Amino acid sequence: TRRRHLQKDHRPQYTQWCKESGFVSMLPEDTKARRTASTVQLEQGSLDGHLVKQAAVVKKPVIPYTIENYELASLRWLICTDQVRNARS
Repeated sequence: TRRRHLQKDHRPQYTQWCKESGFVSMLPEDTKARRTASTVQLEQGSLDGHLVKQAAVVKKPVIPYTIENYELASLRWLICTDQVRNARS
């Protein structure tokens, strides 16, 4: 390939051109070196610095399902939404 040819026969000129142009060298050896350098720098991050202790969450008590509770909730809903008055009209 062209990159291997450049690496083998024209490396100094290509390197000089990369420096002058601000271009990242794409020669096989250079890309391999960048890949190995980047894998060495990778480490598993930690969330410890980002975690914040939260206040205890107060949970609502769970009301058990019974016929009495259902009838009471239905009656409250009828009264709150004024369903009784609307049913007469």
